[in-house]
Amino acid sequence: MSRGSLFSFLPLCHVAEKLQNVGVGISRHYTVHYCTKFENVATELVEVQPTLLLCVPRLWEKMMEGVQKKIRTGKGLKKHLAKWALSVGEKVAADKYSGKAPNIFSVLQYKLADYLVLNKIRYALGLGKVELLASGAAALGGYISKWFRCIGLDILEDFGQTESTGVICMTESGVESAGTVGKTVPGVEFKIAADGEVLTRGRHVFLGYFKDPSATAQTLENGWLHTGDLAKVNERGLVQILGRKKEILKTSGGKMIAPLPIEEKLKQAEMISQVCMVGDGRKYLSALITLTESVLEELKQKNSVKNGNTVSDPEIIASVKKYIDQINESLASYEQIKRFTILNKEFSIVDGEMTPTLKMKRNIIEKRYQDLINNMYS
Repeated sequence: MSRGSLFSFLPLCHVAEKLQNVGVGISRHYTVHYCTKFENVATELVEVQPTLLLCVPRLWEKMMEGVQKKIRTGKGLKKHLAKWALSVGEKVAADKYSGKAPNIFSVLQYKLADYLVLNKIRYALGLGKVELLASGAAALGGYISKWFRCIGLDILEDFGQTESTGVICMTESGVESAGTVGKTVPGVEFKIAADGEVLTRGRHVFLGYFKDPSATAQTLENGWLHTGDLAKVNERGLVQILGRKKEILKTSGGKMIAPLPIEEKLKQAEMISQVCMVGDGRKYLSALITLTESVLEELKQKNSVKNGNTVSDPEIIASVKKYIDQINESLASYEQIKRFTILNKEFSIVDGEMTPTLKMKRNIIEKRYQDLINNMYS
């Protein structure tokens, strides 16, 4: 007899999806529902209402953006009620994750907010029956984790790769770990090399690449797996991923910058969807920026999206610049974004700019928009 259900849409060649489908499906007798095609994820997830869901950061972000759009474009009592319910959820979650016991008034408010709004949001997203949510494949922005807490959902974040059987670190339910991947799981050796790369050793590490001893030798040294990911351990002993080693930008002045943390800060603006920082070998950093689907749709309705690759609406440009200026104030001068270009579409799998797990293919993006990038340095 089935004890729960899974919703599968990620490629089965990825170890995490295989562990979920085969491992959990068999060991826990879960029914596995396969998505017919990627474009149908949003509608079919709502139909299935799984009890366990493994997802990737970009899709968590899309869910959040969809709700934010509905609230932003809503009217009257429903709009005010939704804003109130989310504010109640935010306060209760903040108390919970800071170790404070919520007072009776907050508890009663939350029960009302959940009954009137939050429960409906969860079901509308396809998360009405979930018992466990997990995120993997890339770092999940802390602001996304905190938003989902507002609607009563805790997303556990996993850090690992196929070569480590999918898991190295994982967050714990109810523990404040937004913006981190938690601590190493039992039985896993872990250390950070002098250059910031994550190394791991143990039974979870693979034996080598099939018929490729050269690649194996580059990745495994004395049993230590060189993950290619850069990280640091914060004051509470939680691991924070800074990005891929190969994605580090080195300016012409010799400064080394990890783009991911800066990109995640910029993406906290409601209108910004994706950010691809560039500047390797250049004298300063620039960024290609995409807007959320709802903002692009509004621009199309105003006939503000013309031919070409970029958005030229002065109000949008001014809003994005204002937010970039705010972020720049918290950064060292060599980390600051000096120029930016707003694209008139999001990066996509179809165009080869995103992987099947919705991570940016930076080399493809830089090649495709080389002329725009050059213009930011002319």
